[in-house]
Amino acid sequence: MTEPRTEEFRVRFNEADASAVATIQTIGNWLQEAADLHARDLGWARDQLRDRRLFWALVGLRIRMTRYPAWRELARVTTWPAGADRIYAWRDFVVADRVGRPLGAATSAWLLVNEDSRRPIRMPQAIHAMAVRDQPRALSHNFREKLAPPMNCEHEARFKVRRSDLDVNGHVNNVSFIDWAVESTPVEVAAAAQVEELLMEFHAEALLGAEVLAQSARQASEAGRVCVLHRLVNAQDGRVLALARTVWQSGPVI
Repeated sequence: MTEPRTEEFRVRFNEADASAVATIQTIGNWLQEAADLHARDLGWARDQLRDRRLFWALVGLRIRMTRYPAWRELARVTTWPAGADRIYAWRDFVVADRVGRPLGAATSAWLLVNEDSRRPIRMPQAIHAMAVRDQPRALSHNFREKLAPPMNCEHEARFKVRRSDLDVNGHVNNVSFIDWAVESTPVEVAAAAQVEELLMEFHAEALLGAEVLAQSARQASEAGRVCVLHRLVNAQDGRVLALARTVWQSGPVI
């Protein structure tokens, strides 16, 4: 029987922002690390799949934070496989403080990709079998309803893919996409708010040397919250790399 796994993280100096709390990028890195360690326990980590010429590709991520942990604060991330269908496997996460009070939750959708064809394979029965059935979903989301791109670009930024942006698969790490989306947020929004929720779809890989254009536009504002749509495209060929929606809450997320 599969058991959830919990990892402890302490907010380091370089993981906190000017408000001395963890960033959404920090949370993304923690989720990624916790997922990899649990996948290794289960025999399905990247290095364990190498001989089968397979790797995991993240295609959807949703994070909702109720409070960001402060600089030096200890936090815990608990993760578990939450189910699968023919193509997708879902993994959920709960972020809590040191005594178990919830700070946030996340869910993610993954493909198992053939390294040679770069195409997804049918999800093996073993993945279906390892789902934790007696654990409630951290967030209810199946990633079937696709995000809309921003209609009118309010703000954009350009980024060159550096070696430090690459992961063990040789393409841009998903947290770099999160970082670029956040950096493309209109300045007046980001200066006065924090990300309460992130929903992101990953459409295509980006490689070393590529130039990424990150565009954003406000979709709606109400009750102290601003919703922003994001599009990340390959500047050379116009291919969409990722779409995202962020919800920003005025003042700290507490």
